[in-house]
Amino acid sequence: MTLADMKERHSTLIAEAKGFVAECEKDHGGLTEDEHEHFNELHGTAETLQAAIEDGSGLQNIETFDKIRANAVRGVERRPKSYPRFQDGEGKEIVARAGDQTFSDNPLGGELGQSIHNILRGDIQNVQVGSTDSSGGYLLTPEISTRFIDLARSASVCMSAGAVTLPMNSSELTIAGLTSDPTSHWRPETVAVTSTNLAFNKITLRARTLAAIVPVSIEMLEDATNAGQIIESALQTSMARKLDQAALVGAGAASEPKGIRNHADINTIASVGTPTDYSKFSLAIGDVMAANYAGDVSGLAWINHPRTDDTLDGLQDTTNQPLMPTPRVAQLRRLSTTALPITEGGSSDESVSIVGDFSQLAFGMRTRSVVVRILDAGTATDSSGDSWNANTQLMRHIVAYMRADVAVLRPTFFTALTGITA
Repeated sequence: MTLADMKERHSTLIAEAKGFVAECEKDHGGLTEDEHEHFNELHGTAETLQAAIEDGSGLQNIETFDKIRANAVRGVERRPKSYPRFQDGEGKEIVARAGDQTFSDNPLGGELGQSIHNILRGDIQNVQVGSTDSSGGYLLTPEISTRFIDLARSASVCMSAGAVTLPMNSSELTIAGLTSDPTSHWRPETVAVTSTNLAFNKITLRARTLAAIVPVSIEMLEDATNAGQIIESALQTSMARKLDQAALVGAGAASEPKGIRNHADINTIASVGTPTDYSKFSLAIGDVMAANYAGDVSGLAWINHPRTDDTLDGLQDTTNQPLMPTPRVAQLRRLSTTALPITEGGSSDESVSIVGDFSQLAFGMRTRSVVVRILDAGTATDSSGDSWNANTQLMRHIVAYMRADVAVLRPTFFTALTGITA
């Protein structure tokens, strides 16, 4: 194979890889895990070919290109069938992502924080910036933006519990939800079958704005070698907690999505008090099962505030040994988050727990852009009431936002336990 042949094959490979990605985007909104694997194989072959072009070696691996190229054409047909799928109002298929499936092709971590750090230091030559504005804002490219979304998703307890993410290509996305199951009937010969209607409801996801402001000092920007990592972690934690808070207990007012707890059709166990055993949580599972949940108990998740987990962990039996959960409670996937409140009730000391099938919780997310602005003036106030003045305290304020909404697809597959005290 001549050098000219190698260069021609390399160009052809790159063009076909781009065409493959474009076809997947058009067909179902992105690459599935199986398609990612094929794309990575194509990418690896291109790198091998590039190395062979540069140093004249590695030709023994080039012949695998024809096989990989043939597999790529079949990539769409071989995508896994287990992915959750939806259709929008126009009948177009939407492939949802589970919590461990990313929007970005690249590994999480590092580049987003480093990009912001570079902007703060005035070095934007190596930053993937799509555009800027006159007020000091920077619009990151879609690739970096999707990493921002993936970082927030990776830290979300709801995502770990099984919630899915629907990519939104516009400000609104309409999908269908099921409010009740059909009823089947045994029939004698020649007798007409009694019909029943599926009870659907229309769910409209509207992209709401979730914003964060992170003040950073000039000293940290100049002296901390891990400043990019710190910035990234701060944004990730802040956004993930707010996403969880909205999904679990969002009020559905004042621009906040409506969460599971405030949905009218979920199951509720009120006035739990201070738990002395696991009986109420077992009843919560029973409520979900009674709503025709057909999966195993191990497919359900149980989310508490850490304070509730502390109380349960300290329970003892009559011999002062740790009190074991009931058999089916023991099967639940158990998670905790401070996104749940502990200040409800008349004495402002009550919390909430939620048990359910979190695959029936969907986040809609605008994936095309994330706005990042750097402010060197003004005052920001944090959740503790402390104020940070950029001018007088020699700071910079990182302002970032993403747009998202929450939908509960099968409300009866969730039970909220309220009035939990320590």
